[in-house]
Amino acid sequence: MRTIALFFFLSLLADTASAQVIMSSKKKAAKLFESGKKLQKARDFFGAIEKYNEAIGRDSSFAEAYLQAGAAYITLLQTEKAVVYYKELADRYPDSPRYVGAHLRLAEYYFSGGSYSESLIHSERYLSFIDEKNINYQKTFTIHENSRFALDRIDDPLNFNPQPLEAPINKFKQQYFPVLTADQKTLFFIKRDKDEEIYFSEREKEAWSVPMPIDSSLTSEYNEGTCTVSADGRTMVFTSCMRKDGYGSCDLYISKKIGDKWTTPQNLGRPINSSAWDSQPALSADGMTLFYVSNRKGGLG
Repeated sequence: MRTIALFFFLSLLADTASAQVIMSSKKKAAKLFESGKKLQKARDFFGAIEKYNEAIGRDSSFAEAYLQAGAAYITLLQTEKAVVYYKELADRYPDSPRYVGAHLRLAEYYFSGGSYSESLIHSERYLSFIDEKNINYQKTFTIHENSRFALDRIDDPLNFNPQPLEAPINKFKQQYFPVLTADQKTLFFIKRDKDEEIYFSEREKEAWSVPMPIDSSLTSEYNEGTCTVSADGRTMVFTSCMRKDGYGSCDLYISKKIGDKWTTPQNLGRPINSSAWDSQPALSADGMTLFYVSNRKGGLG
């Protein structure tokens, strides 16, 4: 993970490697910096950071020392400490192409902590230096737009006040992924305990019935989870993992309700399922379009 962290840091500056390097004119500071570089190369990151801090103590405008100290802390997976150095770089050298990567680091840090005004400022600053071909463009643009959206919603919050469903629905330690039929009279959800099972409850007048496991024809010794139901409640697509007829770790299956019974589930096959993880299905109202999640090759996760 440290190698990945360092590689990611270097990727921030890949497009500005030829930009001006701001060193120190003070000989003692420069000597301490070179000692830090040697220690960092030998993977003595704490020793390197100590030397960089000594160099900064002798020359507070030593940009390259801030940069390398931040990189060392990123390699050590200590982002909060790295941010101190990136903040100095961003404040002291806001227009330097070589140190623009500090703005991206700060944008990510502030966004993850909910400081959306700060993440908006730094993501906007970073975007002003790059174009859409840059490897970090899409990520930065997403942070920028999400920060703007979050600030808008804080100023104008949605009227959203969810309440837990009344008993006996929430009777298990964990239940999730609820799905209602169009008439809102049948609720399907996943009960998670030692494994995952599909449960349902029916609305009788103003009350929900005690949740029961779905027809045994849909269940197996493996997990059944995240389901979707057509508007009429007669077609279900659900996720099941590690079945013998599966194509990957988790696949999507379909079953039809005939009378009061569900048919034996059928694997939806290719190209819906793949050797990857395929899950979390959602049917459109007319039952003609299926949306789902996959980590197959070609996606973003």
